[in-house]
Amino acid sequence: MNFGEAGPAAAATGALSGYRVLDTSDGVAGQFAGRILADLGAEVLLAEPPGGSRVRALPPQTAAGDSALFWHLNTGKKAVAVPAGPGRTAATAALAAACDAVITDRAASAGNLRENPQLVVCQVTDFAGHGPYAGWAGSDMIHQALSGLMFLTGKGLREPLYGAGQRAYYSAGAAAAAATLAALLERRRSGLGQQVELNVHEVAAAMSQNLVTRYSYNGSFPTRHLYAGACDVFACRDGWAVLFCPSGRWSRLCQALGVPELGDDPRFQTYAQLVERWEEAAAGLVPLLKDRLVADVVALAQQARVMAAPVMTLADVRACEHLAVRGFWRSVEHHGRQRPVLGPLFRMSGTPLAGPRPAPDLPGPAPASAAPAARPGQTAPASPPPADAARPLPLAGVTVLELTTAWAGPMTARILAAFGANVIKVETLAAMDVWRGPAGGGERNRYPDFEPGPRPYNRNNWFNTQNHGKRSLALDLKSPAAAPVLAQLVRQADVVLSNYGPGVLDRLGLGYDDARRLREDIIVIEMPSTGSGGPLTNFVGVGPTMEALAGMTVLNGYGDGIPVRTGPAYADPIGAFTATCAVLGALHARMSTGHGQYIEFAQREGLLHWIGEFLLADPARPAEFTPHGNRSAHAAPHDAYRCAGDDRWVAVAVQTDAQWTALCAVIGRPDLAADPELATAPGRLRRTADIDAALGAWAAGLEDAAAARVLQQAGIPAAPVLNGQDMHDDQQLAAVGFFVGVEHPEAGRHRYQGLPFHFSATPARYGEPSPCLGQHTGQILREAGLAEDAVAALLRDAVAGDGNAAKHHGAR
Repeated sequence: MNFGEAGPAAAATGALSGYRVLDTSDGVAGQFAGRILADLGAEVLLAEPPGGSRVRALPPQTAAGDSALFWHLNTGKKAVAVPAGPGRTAATAALAAACDAVITDRAASAGNLRENPQLVVCQVTDFAGHGPYAGWAGSDMIHQALSGLMFLTGKGLREPLYGAGQRAYYSAGAAAAAATLAALLERRRSGLGQQVELNVHEVAAAMSQNLVTRYSYNGSFPTRHLYAGACDVFACRDGWAVLFCPSGRWSRLCQALGVPELGDDPRFQTYAQLVERWEEAAAGLVPLLKDRLVADVVALAQQARVMAAPVMTLADVRACEHLAVRGFWRSVEHHGRQRPVLGPLFRMSGTPLAGPRPAPDLPGPAPASAAPAARPGQTAPASPPPADAARPLPLAGVTVLELTTAWAGPMTARILAAFGANVIKVETLAAMDVWRGPAGGGERNRYPDFEPGPRPYNRNNWFNTQNHGKRSLALDLKSPAAAPVLAQLVRQADVVLSNYGPGVLDRLGLGYDDARRLREDIIVIEMPSTGSGGPLTNFVGVGPTMEALAGMTVLNGYGDGIPVRTGPAYADPIGAFTATCAVLGALHARMSTGHGQYIEFAQREGLLHWIGEFLLADPARPAEFTPHGNRSAHAAPHDAYRCAGDDRWVAVAVQTDAQWTALCAVIGRPDLAADPELATAPGRLRRTADIDAALGAWAAGLEDAAAARVLQQAGIPAAPVLNGQDMHDDQQLAAVGFFVGVEHPEAGRHRYQGLPFHFSATPARYGEPSPCLGQHTGQILREAGLAEDAVAALLRDAVAGDGNAAKHHGAR
């Protein structure tokens, strides 16, 4: 597929061509949302006060001496000046009057813009404006601590690790871009805008791997000692490798490595046993791998059909042949020099993302009239409905044919279903979503009261979290009799979504060339691990291996040189938010042009954007990228401190000197506040041991949530490091309506973690249970136009299956 590249001449063909967006945000989440919309072809105006956006001063630095973070978040935008103080509100409103959407990270600013009925206002903040955490100060570590992710990352006897960079904020930015795209789609129909609210706290909570659901199902939760999945980082002679052993592959892996006796060890005979005793099993592999080359270990593992990847350093990523062949690294001229930028988040055949463009220079003083000239842009319908009329959801009438498995693909479709799409999930017992399985039952902590039941595939809390609001069609895709059924489904679909391995859609006759012969304006999106066109084209990966290939894993560790993977794979929900943006962008393009297109979203390349500032920073500053627990090169103290109780911790992220002074007062150490060496972050970094001792002594006698509250009351970013039970019981998430109570026909009623989208006029659709396998087969086949005798024949011949007779009970 030739994706091309949208340069200046092709700018008018972008999916959002004709739209203008005002980005008034001053943080990572809002500016990344604006960056995605700019890449999709919108004209994005970055409103900056005198002195520029706060992000311009944030580390790390590029070789040119400016902020790599600002450069990455704002390529392709135009900077406009707005005054500080009282005049800012009027200037922002004047700019917004000529725009279709506004992105803001200030609640007060959003309120002042609601008077324009056609404007979409997306507000993304750290925390919701109500509930126990209202007014709390955030940071990436604080959000990781509250999301449950941090509790699961690291070694069991050590402090939990938050990771590196600004991943929670990037994720909130992608979610905000998706919500804005959805609201703008709905506006094309109704002519009316609306307010969309998101907060980083809920976005991060939505990305935790089914923690709320699991605890609701059976009262258990994973820990750093024991996490779901047989996965680890192993030392090799020349580096590190990540191995992820799926169900049924342990014996084959051990045979490939020349130790069949380890594969036959009775301690690891079932996959549930292997996961439960993974530390013992992994210890058996350590001496086998330490003298082998990384490439040989990865090759042997892949021959055994075990997911494996090298742990790439940032230098490895920059030098990766696959990325070079795919043309991922780009450059743009800026003030007479070529500067690097990252390639596209995803690739679109019909409306390619905008080509390399620089980030804007600091704007001059605001003119007397800061409003841009009105643009032809998108016009409202001639007769918009009354403001109080019921408005269908943004994706009402859109049908998505989903062929996905595990997390990233199903979560994408779950978001699309929440936005109103009719999602048809295609699977069979022989090739069902792996998160349903194994068919006969797997790890008991995935089931209600630890009981798999007669149909475990309908009771798995992993599957039942990520597939709300869909319908299930059980169809044997390998049967010749299924081909005409699939063809008819494609004719009636708007989007075909797949995260299957490379070439699978083509072999099924559902690749883009085949699909568009059935429906000319079809949108087909595939979500491969690495993308086609280079030596890693056929790489089949999962979250931990994609994180390793993207340079994320090497940024996480305790300072001993040993990389540490994230607990639940962060790559998958990142992929879901990104793929949602791609689908919504393509739907915008189809409404403008009448044409569908093919989208390739190489998930590894998406991950590279989440650490874009590290890849674009000056490589001559290695200290910026060397992990040392939770320490930051620019903030101190910045770590997790043990509190009273078993494995209880409080995360503390002091980002300013004023916060340091407040911290000293809270912990009763005026001597530290008076020490001139500790008045600035560099001095505090030199005296980390002294500060950690003081904070550790203070925290040791306190309950973690109480310690966090008293610090937050003093304006210091802090949070308890929550586990799965804490997430389930979190009063803030309850206060904002994040939890969803769902009655599932075979699993019963439980609490599920929700999604972070809050639309003022078209609330997202939450609370419909995940489908039982084949639950809607007959209904879907009849909707496709099949006669009753044809449906009966497909069921009789086992080409289609109706799953079971469980009655569907929806819940809201």
